[in-house]
This record gives sequence, C-alpha cells and structure tokens, in this order.
Amino acid sequence: FKLGLKKQEHFQNLLLPNIRTISERKDFMNEHGICDQIPEDHKSKPIASIKRDVFARYISIYNYEHWKKWPFLDLEIVREKFPKYPELGFEEFVRFLIEFNPLSYLPQINRKIPVGPLTSQYILFYFKNSFQVLKKMDAEYLSEKKYLADRYKVHFLDQANLNKDLYDFLLQMGYEKNRIAYILDAPKTNNSTPKDKGVDDYFSEELKALVLKEESLLFELNAIEN
Repeated sequence: FKLGLKKQEHFQNLLLPNIRTISERKDFMNEHGICDQIPEDHKSKPIASIKRDVFARYISIYNYEHWKKWPFLDLEIVREKFPKYPELGFEEFVRFLIEFNPLSYLPQINRKIPVGPLTSQYILFYFKNSFQVLKKMDAEYLSEKKYLADRYKVHFLDQANLNKDLYDFLLQMGYEKNRIAYILDAPKTNNSTPKDKGVDDYFSEELKALVLKEESLLFELNAIEN
C-alpha cells in the first residue's frame, strides 16, 4: 500500500431497484435483484443463489416481521378477513400470506396467481420474463410443465448447508482454497428463526397440508438438482 497499490475486490456488489412491491420501497436500491435484472453482458456468467426449506422460510418470514412494517395493500381489505392484523399468530399469518399473495397486487400482474406466495417469489426471481409468466400462467402451464423451459440456469446453495455449499461452489469457480477456507467456519447472520424451535413447533398437520398444496410447484423446483 505504500507503493500506492490498491487491493483488488473479490466481488462487485451491484445495487438494483426493488421491483417486487407496490409499497413505498418500490425503486429503492438494494441487493435483492432478480435474474431478469442482470445486464445482458453478464447473463452468460454462472448465477448462484440460495434455496431454503419451504416450511422454514415461512417461519423465518413470520419471525422477521417485515410483513408487519410494510403492508402491501389497504389495511381495510386485510382486516375484513384478519381483523387482528398485524397481531397474527403463526397459523393466521400463513393463511394471510396465502390469501393475500403480495405478488398478485403488483400492477404488472393484477390477478390471482394460481400458486403460493413463495412459489410466486421463486418465479419472480429465477424465471425469464417473470412478470409475464406470473401474469399469464394457468392450469395448462403447470400441468404440462412449461415452466421448466422458463427457468434461468441457477446453481442453488442450500441454506441448511450454506457454508459448505458456498465453499464447494467457489472451488468449482477456480478460487484457491486458502482464499475461501474462512467460509467453512463463518458464523450465521440474519437468523430470525429461534434456535430452540423446529417446524413441528409451528405447523399443525393441517397447516402443513395447506402449504404442501399451495407451494407444490416450489417443492418440485427445490428438488431439481443443479
């Protein structure tokens, strides 16, 4: 550094406009971009992201409580069916999120989407022309598995084994072991799920069945190998 040399950054963090919501966060610049936002010159590069157990994802969203701070539609509409909102128990929250799928209320879509909210979010993030897919998808699109041709090629890291998966992925990308070994022992961050509780502490069998039905496509997509 005395010679005026600067350390080269390993990564470049590109902030992109938030296009997932019609709330006041719209166009707010953050790191939660979607595949369709990747500049054309970069779309040929490997894309990596994270997948998570669907039940654990519902639990995390509930405990993070962002849904309380950023209502995505008129409170009068919500409180007609959920009068205690935002003070909802977990089962009420799951039914609320399924009933009022946030992506159904985006002006680009403006229709009831025939899949659950987490499946809709997956499509938004990882499908080509994702808004058009969400706007036009129907029973035929799902039954004939047309969605398989609309997915970007993404290498998914499993949230449950994130450190090891990320380490292995970077090795495949040509990184030297000594540069990335610290990842294996890196602590968890942004963990909103209580450590002393599991899925069965939140989900009744009836509620599990509801999520399995509404998010059936996401369970199928998560099972596809990289």
